[in-house]
Amino acid sequence: MATTPAFTHSLLTLPVSDQTEFTVLARHCEHLADTLLECADPLLRLALCERLNTSLSLLRPTLLEPVPEHLAYCLTTDSMATENPEPAAAGFVPDSEQLCDYALALSQLLACHTLPPGCTQPLHGLLNDVVSQFASLLCAPRWRNTPQGREWIDAPGSE
Repeated sequence: MATTPAFTHSLLTLPVSDQTEFTVLARHCEHLADTLLECADPLLRLALCERLNTSLSLLRPTLLEPVPEHLAYCLTTDSMATENPEPAAAGFVPDSEQLCDYALALSQLLACHTLPPGCTQPLHGLLNDVVSQFASLLCAPRWRNTPQGREWIDAPGSE
């Protein structure tokens, strides 16, 4: 009789739902992808991958919703960053929806166990990079405080 392993990894037991704030879900996805990349246990990898897929699936429908007012403070900065992010390679600048879709596709692919030998580890690395970029985008400041009040960062004249 086969037994189902009981995983007690904190990332697998952290409660998430459609009521979880998107910033919390984004960081949770990032931690799952980091842990997945470093994990050697195939069963734990599968559980982490499925949990990442669930968390991304909960996050995906919220991407176009307005930011709740109570989260605006954590997405507001007093000054713009002095360092410039790396330029996009060959114009590749995916938005949050695309990044989420890419991460979902990769996590589903990795959960299927149908990959040829040697493909799994590079795809875990790619998944980690996509999720990290996705979480950074979702948790990046959207407003900045100015003498005139809170201003959208991409607004004309905000530079």
